Amino acid sequence: MGYVWHESGQARYTVTGVTGLAPSGTVRYHDYRAPGGARLTFEAYGEAGWEVAHGSRLDQGDVTVYPQGRGL
Repeated sequence: MGYVWHESGQARYTVTGVTGLAPSGTVRYHDYRAPGGARLTFEAYGEAGWEVAHGSRLDQGDVTVYPQGRGL
């Protein structure tokens, strides 16, 4: 399976809860796609090293998001 570059960039992030990351900072990323919906992404948060993730495209009907009450 061959991956093709899709996009690269950087973004600012802000976290809530316990994540192991600084409360806010910059994330750099490189995203790649393959035929059939496979995804490959490289991310680096702040000065941390690169992390890699592999996945597949989800259809909107595959995911349900429930609201969480404040203070939980």
